[in-house]
Amino acid sequence: MSEEELKTYNGGCHCGNFSYTVTVPEIKRGARCNCSLCHRKGYFWLSVTPEQFKADEGTSELASYQVSEGSNRHLFCATCGTGVMAKKPDESFMAVNLNTVKDLDRKALEVKEFDGASVGEPYKTFDVPTDALDALDLPDYKTYTGHCHCGDVKVAFKSPDLYAPSTMVVSDNCSICTVHAYIIAYPERHHYQLTGIENTTAYFMGDKWIAHRFCKNCGTPVCLDTQTGPPAHVLARIPEFYHPRLWAYPTNLRVMNGLDWEKLGINEIAPGQGAENL
Repeated sequence: MSEEELKTYNGGCHCGNFSYTVTVPEIKRGARCNCSLCHRKGYFWLSVTPEQFKADEGTSELASYQVSEGSNRHLFCATCGTGVMAKKPDESFMAVNLNTVKDLDRKALEVKEFDGASVGEPYKTFDVPTDALDALDLPDYKTYTGHCHCGDVKVAFKSPDLYAPSTMVVSDNCSICTVHAYIIAYPERHHYQLTGIENTTAYFMGDKWIAHRFCKNCGTPVCLDTQTGPPAHVLARIPEFYHPRLWAYPTNLRVMNGLDWEKLGINEIAPGQGAENL
């Protein structure tokens, strides 16, 4: 049987500081792991060998997060937070995040599920402050809490039931949402408590009115700070779907604890409907 024809794929982080190529047989499948870190970062893995991988530029721009000694080093861009790859310290294992590969139809790929959550000691969640929310008189709202993987950044908010059909939960097709695999909910800013904002890096792009905040230490994408809202010329080209959410604190639900993902009604935004380059 002849060897499969090799193809070269280009990939990189969102801001472009780090780029790479992989030369492999046509990519037809990827792996998803349900461990606490892979879930938070929405990784979609392709295992590669050191010979198949080439860093083109920006290796020095990558930060590294390691859960425990000897475990995989997870490399992410220190500027935009994109989780690009993971590898063992001795490079006996290496994988790239398919969310960072360009011109790849990820929805057409076969998905191999890996039960990483059952490997090793169970992940222990962190206590999350809710004192700023406790005084709010919102009897029909629920309190949700979560945090980045290392616990340096913690989130709490009150919201209508996230499982209710009337509560908007979105998976967007824009470039930043794709690389971070965001699943976004829209709690109101005054129903929100963010602890450890000083431990986040704010990444701006396009018209620079949204701060995409991720943990400096573990690289977990946490939330989108819309701050003062967009200038008029940007607002004019954003679909009306987004307008009520500009005064919200869009939050990556991947960081929230205890959600039943089978019950979440996730609305996938069709190509062309996302607010690209905001």
